[in-house]
Amino acid sequence: YYYILTNKSLSWEDALTNSIDFNAFRLIIISNDYEKKIEFYEKLILDDESIDFEKFLVLYILMGSNYYHLFNYDKALDYYNTVIELLNDSNRLIGDVYSHIGDVETSRYNFDLALDYYNKTIQILSNHNANQRHIVAICRKISYIYRQQNNYEYANLYEEQANEFDQGFPQLSHLYNERFVNYARNQADTHLNLSPSQQADRLYSIGVYLI
Repeated sequence: YYYILTNKSLSWEDALTNSIDFNAFRLIIISNDYEKKIEFYEKLILDDESIDFEKFLVLYILMGSNYYHLFNYDKALDYYNTVIELLNDSNRLIGDVYSHIGDVETSRYNFDLALDYYNKTIQILSNHNANQRHIVAICRKISYIYRQQNNYEYANLYEEQANEFDQGFPQLSHLYNERFVNYARNQADTHLNLSPSQQADRLYSIGVYLI
């Protein structure tokens, strides 16, 4: 995200002198504790003088993502929408944020709204010549939604588009399968009141964003 905003990568010198990168080591320790990560990000924003506008936006996206993991979808949307309001309409990062919002709406079973955000994502990423892998990931999410709506023609169309790109490199849009499995196990324990099929739908709808 920082590279998208600034077209600059943070150097090793930055990692040693800039606390947001130096403290990344601490995040490894608390990586499975979303509430701790949110607390950490908030502290960075309040106390760290090195947090410029771009890093502020990145931290807001990360906090939105962590609230998403906590099923606090309203709070996640608050952070995502704040980022959108602060960005120029032509900024490519809006496409990535729209993708996150699409994930939220998918998890809420607001499939038509999710499709709208995913299609906006594809349009923005295509206009900015984004890495094809990112577009492929969105195609898989769209395919999943159409299957839930029993629209198999469109579902197969988007799945075929994704498979065509992944033909020689199937790992590209499935990099986080292990993360998804671990996350899915946690969600199954959380939503014990759901039937097995409902749990499966919820887990996949939440997990597709990890592609």
